[in-house]
This record gives sequence, C-alpha cells and structure tokens, in this order.
Amino acid sequence: GSGEQGIALAREGVGKLRGTGTDAAMSIALAFLGVPLCLDGQTEEAVSLAEKSISLAEAGDNFGQLMAHRIMAMAAAQFDPPNWKKAATNIEQSIRLSEARRARPDQAIGLYRYAEILHKKGDLDASRAQLEQTTALFRDMEMTWWREQAEGLQARIERGEQFRGFAPYAG
Repeated sequence: GSGEQGIALAREGVGKLRGTGTDAAMSIALAFLGVPLCLDGQTEEAVSLAEKSISLAEAGDNFGQLMAHRIMAMAAAQFDPPNWKKAATNIEQSIRLSEARRARPDQAIGLYRYAEILHKKGDLDASRAQLEQTTALFRDMEMTWWREQAEGLQARIERGEQFRGFAPYAG
C-alpha cells in the first residue's frame, strides 16, 4: 500500500499494544512504525522511535533492536548534510546483531540497506560488494521481492544512475 497507509496501520498497532497495558514487544512495534516514517522522510520521529526501541532493548525487549539500528542508519543518510559515520555505525551494528542472532533475513536486509546508503554516498564499489552478498542471501532464502530490489539497485548503479531513494519495506 501507500506510505500513509503503512504509517496509519503501524500507529494503530502501537496504540493497540499500549492499550494492553504491557510493554512486551513494544520495541518491535515502535520499529515497525519507524520504518515507514523514515521512508516517508519523517526522520525526526523515526529516530525518536528507534532510540526508544533501542532503550527498550537495553531493558530486555530486544525484538526491534535490529530494525531500530537500520532506521537510525537510513535517517542519518537522509540528514542534510548526511551523517555518513552515524549511518555506517548503525547499519554495521544492525548487521552484527543479526549475525549474532542468526537472523539471516535481517542480515540480508541490513546488507541491502547498507548498499543503498553506500550508493547514496557515491561509494559504488562498496555498494556493489554489499549487493553481491545480499543478493546471494536473498536468493538462498527465496526472498524474491528483496532480491528484485537488490538486482534493480545493481542495474541502476551499472547505468550510472544517482540514488533515488530507499526501497519501500516489504516484510
């Protein structure tokens, strides 16, 4: 659907979870809301939610931690001017956590987001290296939609196209 629809549904989900009176899994609910906000360019709110998700992880609810670091990285790449160091630090943390947890889908998505960030930065060789790794993971896990995104990004890089925005989120 649309970004607006995704934001509305995620806000509704966070509200319903808050209505239960428990904070169980709140970190992932906040991260799921932060993603469409970040993709929509609402980086301040996305960063705030990601920071809250990370603080919940430190308190034991680490379900949204991987995604929260990806949000922080993508937001840092959207700042004006971009904060490349913060983007790299956060995406690398997301990838490290996914590897440690053996969360291969999250690892592949993290590598893909890193490739996008590197493309935006203009570091095309590093972006290609990330894409090679992530495309193989997507193929192995039969993550067709994400594999198509990676192949599309690779084609745009090869054609010399400028970064045109982060891919939408699909599962």
